[in-house]
Amino acid sequence: MTGATGFLGRRLVRGLLARGERVTALVRAGDRAAARARLVAVLGEAYDVGTLAVVAGTLEDLPCAAEVLDRGPVARVWHTAALLDLGDRRSDDVQRTNVEGTRRVLALAEKVGARAFHHLSTAYVWGATRGTLDESLPPADAPHRNAYERSKWEGEVLVRAFPRPPGRSARIYRPGIVVGDATQGQADVYGAFYAFLRLCLGARGAGTLALPTLPQARLGLVPVDRVAGAMLELSYDEAPGLRTYHLTNPDPPLVTELVEVASALLGVPLRAGGAPSPRFHRLARPFLPYLVDESRFAQPAVDAALGRGLLAPAVPRREWARRLVASALRDRFGRDEATWEADSARLARLLGVHDAAAA
Repeated sequence: MTGATGFLGRRLVRGLLARGERVTALVRAGDRAAARARLVAVLGEAYDVGTLAVVAGTLEDLPCAAEVLDRGPVARVWHTAALLDLGDRRSDDVQRTNVEGTRRVLALAEKVGARAFHHLSTAYVWGATRGTLDESLPPADAPHRNAYERSKWEGEVLVRAFPRPPGRSARIYRPGIVVGDATQGQADVYGAFYAFLRLCLGARGAGTLALPTLPQARLGLVPVDRVAGAMLELSYDEAPGLRTYHLTNPDPPLVTELVEVASALLGVPLRAGGAPSPRFHRLARPFLPYLVDESRFAQPAVDAALGRGLLAPAVPRREWARRLVASALRDRFGRDEATWEADSARLARLLGVHDAAAA
């Protein structure tokens, strides 16, 4: 497995270990001991790591197949590692990780003779395409909003085109925006959605903040535990061939609901609709297109295999949104006190907020 220390990857490792699987994880570290220590720290002491092996390395410098095979035959390869950056300053890094990295992992899977390849993509390979979007491959001219969306589309193209001997399978999983768990909204990694919330919090003290949206726009948030559980269940169907699964929340929060909840909890006067201030717009630009997205994702393959509604939160959507924001605030978005204070001061300067403590 690649990406084993990631927000979703760590839950997949835990689930596989709980099922008695032997897992070999690729972990970025200087040596094997450091790699293992890093992964065990992420998994927590509650999990039996006796059947866990670790290989130190990166997608750019994959360990040789022999090192992986030393640990026994490989039944499945899980490729969950990716660089999620919605801006444009790291587009070369995004391409290198998400496209060339996928190419290398596919080649490794071929060398070790894996019978199944499991690839983590995103529902947003469709970019800004409107309407109800199915589980097919979007066309090459799909309106991707950033290098990340395009790179995940290119990764899917590689998976689909890679030769599969008879009897072998490939699965592509397309989650929405993966956030905290289905019950309490708790997260332990704070990615793109949370970065936007943190940016809004940084604007506290700068007056009312307008956020562009549309009346029926929804933000495709989906609970991390539901996505991990669905992927694990689906992975045991290894019928030959390729299958693609949308793993999205069937009833995601309206952007207007999120704005109301976030405004109350963050203590920032947010308004749904209108143009944000130039300074905020400059920093938030990568996130803003998702606030006006009215498209929905169809997932007939998941509904047929697991039943409709499995990916929904365990509580009503507005309450779940409240818990997502509240838990992130309690955890300071994963920052320690010193980092939190430094980050608050930096955001205050960038956003023109004079009272840094207010942010």
